[in-house]
Amino acid sequence: MVVNIIFLVTMYPVLFVLYFILKNQGDVKNGYSVGVRMRTEWMADEEVKRILETYRKELKKQTVILAVLPLSAFAISYFSIQFTIWMIWTCALIGCPMIPYIRANRLLRARKRERGWGSNGGYVYADLKGAVYGVRQVKILPFVPPVAISLAAGIWGLWQSVRADIMAPGIMAATFAMITPAFFGVALWMDRQKNEVISRDSDVNINFNRARKRVWKNIWLFEAWLNTIFCVAVSATLVITKMQGAGILVECAIYTIAGVLPLFWATKRLWEINTHYKDLRDIPEGEDDGDEYWIGGIFYYNKNDRHSMVTNRAGTGTTMNLATPGGVFIELLGALGLAVIPISCVWILLEEFTPIRLSVQDQTIVAEHLKVEYEIPLSDILEAELIEERPRWSKVTGTNMDHLDKGTFHIRNVGNCEVLMDPQNEVFLRIRTADEVYYISAPDDEGTREIWEEIMK
Repeated sequence: MVVNIIFLVTMYPVLFVLYFILKNQGDVKNGYSVGVRMRTEWMADEEVKRILETYRKELKKQTVILAVLPLSAFAISYFSIQFTIWMIWTCALIGCPMIPYIRANRLLRARKRERGWGSNGGYVYADLKGAVYGVRQVKILPFVPPVAISLAAGIWGLWQSVRADIMAPGIMAATFAMITPAFFGVALWMDRQKNEVISRDSDVNINFNRARKRVWKNIWLFEAWLNTIFCVAVSATLVITKMQGAGILVECAIYTIAGVLPLFWATKRLWEINTHYKDLRDIPEGEDDGDEYWIGGIFYYNKNDRHSMVTNRAGTGTTMNLATPGGVFIELLGALGLAVIPISCVWILLEEFTPIRLSVQDQTIVAEHLKVEYEIPLSDILEAELIEERPRWSKVTGTNMDHLDKGTFHIRNVGNCEVLMDPQNEVFLRIRTADEVYYISAPDDEGTREIWEEIMK
């Protein structure tokens, strides 16, 4: 149920925000319609109206379908299936709304060619005053405290995890600590990107770009502080409570939700800025359309533009220039991230639905799941008992599902133990050797009792 709530709160609203953003792309916004440079008078063409009306209908139909599909996850009790449904839905959320957008973009560009509409002279407007004086909003000083605190928290958490012999949370704290300076780097990089020219008045251009860059500066500064708080919370949870499994799960949920919410604010604020400056735009429509550099109106590829980031034609914000090394690198990272999704879904399904196998072979207890997890020679066992109550523990590393506990778990005031068992069973084996304590079970209680009898012999 936790995974359903997290996705419902963080990702589900994105569907409707995306719908309203893309729906409005059917009108002339800042001289563009579905990513195609258009003049206001061209929008009165009947074929253009038909293309855009079809676009809106297809977009609405897809949104309704996408709004219904993930709700099926609430009727399923298996974590792996819930996770798979939401992951597939996330991929669909990214790709499906783009299909009607790209189709409308292609048809609208064809209509422009058919009617002889196009650039009127191919002029490119540049603001030399803006280029000379620049528009910069990101300063180093505001980012120094969160970077310093997060790095200190990461080092402290890693040190405490070594002392407590619970490495996973410490490694997590140290890893996330490195993200804070990365946020500063991204903020600085975006702040140095190409300024957009919307007017012949340099002051209008400067104020417009300053307002937009201030929004992104505030977003990255917020994310830096949020990441810092998360690093401190992870380290504190490790040291104070030793309940890293449940505690860090709650912290991750809050961190995810808090990290996504500002993006809605940024979208709204950028929309307000564009609306405010709409009447101040005086660059002639259609003068420099540049449609040939936009693949589907979404992907920007221009070898003549050295900037790796440009203003997006689809919605708000920026996008990458795929003709630059930086653009290629970022897009490859995104593609790699999407490729990981089906792999992770298959792995989690195998984790939950592969049965545990427990046997005694050649005087050795063999505990198997996807592979041989533990081999415990009977001669190494110092103590063994059949228990009927699972200890209260928290996960350090491994898997914690309704029908599978696997990996290293921590019991408060006792220490770490190795686990491979179905928590729905009623009896379990607790085995202590000189080096480890194991909690294991067969797929059912009868099998667990049989292994117990083998040990007692």
